[in-house]
Amino acid sequence: MHLKRKLLASLVAAGLATFAAGALAQGEATGGPDRNGTIVLFTAGPNETLDPAMGSNDNSQAQDSLMAVYDRLIHFDSTGRMTPGLATSWKFIDKDLSVFELTLRDGVTFHDGTKFDVTAVVANFNRSKKIADVAGRTFAATANAIKSVEATKPNMVTITLNKPDGAFAFGLVGLAGMMISPASLAASTGVGTIKPIGAGSFRVESFTASDVTTLARYEHYWGGTGDRPAHLEVHYVPQAQTRLNAVRSGQANVVLLEPYQIKDAQASGLQIQLNRGLATWTMYPNLAGPLKDLRVRQALSMAIDREGIAKGLTFGTGVPTCQPFPPGYWAFVAEAPCVYDPTGARKLLAETGYPNGLKLDFVLLNTPEYTAMTEAVQANLQAVGITMNITTIDVAQFGRFVSGKLGDFMMGRWGSRVDPLTTLQVLTGPGGTYTPGGTIGPEYEALLKNVADIEAGDPRREAALRAAARYSAEHFANFNIVTRVNLYAYHKGCILNLVPYLAAGSDEWRNVTIAKGCS
Repeated sequence: MHLKRKLLASLVAAGLATFAAGALAQGEATGGPDRNGTIVLFTAGPNETLDPAMGSNDNSQAQDSLMAVYDRLIHFDSTGRMTPGLATSWKFIDKDLSVFELTLRDGVTFHDGTKFDVTAVVANFNRSKKIADVAGRTFAATANAIKSVEATKPNMVTITLNKPDGAFAFGLVGLAGMMISPASLAASTGVGTIKPIGAGSFRVESFTASDVTTLARYEHYWGGTGDRPAHLEVHYVPQAQTRLNAVRSGQANVVLLEPYQIKDAQASGLQIQLNRGLATWTMYPNLAGPLKDLRVRQALSMAIDREGIAKGLTFGTGVPTCQPFPPGYWAFVAEAPCVYDPTGARKLLAETGYPNGLKLDFVLLNTPEYTAMTEAVQANLQAVGITMNITTIDVAQFGRFVSGKLGDFMMGRWGSRVDPLTTLQVLTGPGGTYTPGGTIGPEYEALLKNVADIEAGDPRREAALRAAARYSAEHFANFNIVTRVNLYAYHKGCILNLVPYLAAGSDEWRNVTIAKGCS
């Protein structure tokens, strides 16, 4: 596989090869899973380090490698509910939700042969506390919640939190729950310097920052080897056309696509797979201005043709939505309103004192995707008398909006969080990243607190969370427009078991297989 791929790469460099669909022996599956094969994934976005502490969030593209290398204390299923991982059970042992207990799985080893045990877990959490100030935001949130950690039994760890946090377990599903070999931690000189040795289903063979990670199947994985291929390569290629050319030519056998590439991929005979997650296109309002009025927010929502935008800009891959949670996810609210009614929007504006229209300042992050989405919304709003005064800024300057210094609202690509409460808190809660003008009111803040006061996994928490999500949608705390998806292309029948995980922005590649004849 390696020799063949190098040959193809040289042909591409010489301008001789953008092969049609037949480059990989037609790329057709010839049998069941190939345990001796190699999955070569071309995905979008950089991976500068394999240190989980440096991940930007629990749903970053770096997860493609991280979740394969580092097993987590708690896993989640395809609906977003927590399931056992390196910990077989977990619970709070006090009524205040500030003392948390983990029971660990026996018989687990790290890739270097070190035993996974209470000593390893304590070492990982002590390191997390030590580096929290320089770690990525999502990792730091969990690390900063920990006051102390100790081994209380041969297979049990007790964590005391700085304050009650019923959702603490969710932090162990993502970056902060990824366990690193104690030997690697001991040899590390700081954040980003660890040798990537985990207990996951793949071990690292080689790593080049922001380029490629080469992984080999870990033969002693506690969950068995299954039908996983011998190797998994994750290439980070930001250019969408380069990714598509790679799977056409055989340089890759599966790639992440953009929606506008679907027709070209299908014309090349490729199979398209659409994996829905929790990501959405969302507009964030600054409630310090005219959008503080519920009727104005309702009018703005009614003016947006979500179905038209889904068809036109996402090429049918997106689904119109008025909430951040999709159907099939346990926090989904079936009653969330999503009405397109330009006539009703104009009437509401007149009733709120804007019979001659309304002007709003809009912050546009300067990328082609954001521009296209903004132009579509701008046309919708203009049709009902809402004029958008657009200020275009670089993506790195988005803090000008979240600080409250610029704009009545801004478009964003929300990537989700593993805990839906965190999504509501960040997007619409008091002190949230995207609430520069405050929240929609004390009633909503009380609903969020109700959720936070109940332990994750408790059915009462699910009911409380849906109540908060419903209130948020009905009062237009923000403006969800359409869902975003992970879109893959590969030769027919070649990639197997690539199931969507609704709690993650990137799919779990640790259990994906490749068919015989495809690598």
